[in-house]
Amino acid sequence: MKRLLNLLILLALAPSLLALLPRLQAEHPGPVVLLMDAEALREEARAQGKDLLAVLEAYRPLGVEGIAFPERFVKDWVAQGALLYRTGRELLEAGLPAKPGWYYLKGEAWLLDLLAQAYDLPTERLGPWLGFPLDVQALPAFYPLSEIRAAKEAGFYVAVRPINQRYRRLDPSVPIVPQEADAVVFAGLEALGYPYRLEEARERVPVPVALIEGTPQPGLSAYREKGILRLFSLRYEWQLTLTPEEAADKYVLAARERGHQLLYLRPYPYRQDTERLLQRIQEGLKASHIPLGHPAVREFAPSPLRLAAWVGVLAGLGLLALGLPVHGPLVALLLLLLALGYAGGQAGALLAALVFPVLGFLGPRNGLWMWLRTLGYALAGVVFLSALGSTPATLLGLQAFKGVSLTLLVPPLLVAFSFL
Repeated sequence: MKRLLNLLILLALAPSLLALLPRLQAEHPGPVVLLMDAEALREEARAQGKDLLAVLEAYRPLGVEGIAFPERFVKDWVAQGALLYRTGRELLEAGLPAKPGWYYLKGEAWLLDLLAQAYDLPTERLGPWLGFPLDVQALPAFYPLSEIRAAKEAGFYVAVRPINQRYRRLDPSVPIVPQEADAVVFAGLEALGYPYRLEEARERVPVPVALIEGTPQPGLSAYREKGILRLFSLRYEWQLTLTPEEAADKYVLAARERGHQLLYLRPYPYRQDTERLLQRIQEGLKASHIPLGHPAVREFAPSPLRLAAWVGVLAGLGLLALGLPVHGPLVALLLLLLALGYAGGQAGALLAALVFPVLGFLGPRNGLWMWLRTLGYALAGVVFLSALGSTPATLLGLQAFKGVSLTLLVPPLLVAFSFL
């Protein structure tokens, strides 16, 4: 019986390996784009007395071909001088018939016109002033649209970072995602429209969205049909503790090993350090044969051959049932039920991770041969796990592998159980 089960494992390996080819093609690294944060770059531009695009162009020879515009708050426009902010009480004291509990803005006409349509709040016009019943300083207030247009005309890849806010109006007449945008990177910890307006918000996003590594954003999976681009960035506080070379190596590793397509950058306080960072990234990408360019959404259709891996997994489960000295069939049945109940559609991948590392220890304990046998079974398990675990959601990072903690706990327990 054991020979038959081992033969089934060998037979299942061939189609399972072939089923991995679409995944390998989809995960081929590159092209990647270096995205510079516009607001982080703005301080450098002001210090040099230049506009944002001029400073960005200076980094172009070092590989920067993209710029990301975080959405501004009302208070940012006030700080810049584009808007004037007053409370209703202040305007009353100035002799205007303002409402005392309201808040008023005055400034550039195009921006005021947008803000008048931006929120599900009552508004009133008081001459040149636009009034709101709530303090709107911390509400999202769009982007510097002229800079976005200029960057696009100059050939840069443009990403925008809209903010999710319960009062904002998801109206097609306002530029939540400007037409010049090539990608959307949601700001904050939520996708636009989360939790109750995702369907409405999705209609306002005509371009691919970014999945930020290490930053779960509830609601992001609702945008899957728009296309997902993987993004890597370093928290700025941590970046400042690293040398430019150390930071650059992390970006290159993300592009090479984890398939990230958007490398989100913020300049160091000293321009020389920023240039070292960019130079090292360019060198690393070139050494890894990863091209710079505009990233495309990766298409992945799982091969039907992956289902053959189930034959190998069930054969491995049968070997476990026969190999354990006590209650082997019962243990195998419990593992099967656990995987189906806990992991659902990932049950086969989880079983491969739990069972195959153990199989080599169930035969004769004859030194080197036992370890070689264990290695062979473990490698077969990796193939079956990869074949069954390769889905569009897992490939894009939208769905994590279920049962990581179980893979650390169950195999050692099964090995210990085999010594009874």
